[in-house]
Amino acid sequence: GSSDSELNSLEVDGDTLAAVDDGMASGSIRHTATQSSSSPIQQPVTSPSRLGVESGQSSGALSFASSLRNYIEKKDYLEEASEQIALAVQKEVEQDFAVAFSYYRRGVDLLLQGVQ
Repeated sequence: GSSDSELNSLEVDGDTLAAVDDGMASGSIRHTATQSSSSPIQQPVTSPSRLGVESGQSSGALSFASSLRNYIEKKDYLEEASEQIALAVQKEVEQDFAVAFSYYRRGVDLLLQGVQ
């Protein structure tokens, strides 16, 4: 009699575990998707720590402009804006922040005008 009740309780436990496993599997899939979608958000957060790295910044500005070219047909304002931003990065490395700011502003203004 006691062995029958043990088997029944084991079967119930097995079903319960299977249900829990299903929940955990879907939960871990959601967790993985959440992690992968949050990692691109974390990358830009870490990039400002590279402000002193000249090559990283200028190549970032150039790749930013070239990625915009894929979406937008007008290249003239993008090239001009990327030149302005590259100059801004150069001035920032030289710690001439007032001039760097004006270059950034001109570059962003060019981008905004071009998008319109």
